[in-house]
Amino acid sequence: MQSIPISVRPLITAKRHAHIINRMALLWQDPKALRAYFDELMVSSRPGRRGFAIEVLDELLGLQNALQERQRI
Repeated sequence: MQSIPISVRPLITAKRHAHIINRMALLWQDPKALRAYFDELMVSSRPGRRGFAIEVLDELLGLQNALQERQRI
């Protein structure tokens, strides 16, 4: 998780869904792949998915915004 900026580190998500954060950390330097992963997380085609808790969703959206900001620079 150290590859993710401190200001947007998803601590709650890391506790509840470590596998998601581990994958994001691996993809952090590849914005195109990370965007695709965000899309996969936010709009799942797998049946029976309930979605994320609001705290997790807030952190994921913060990460997504950080990625978008980084790409504008």
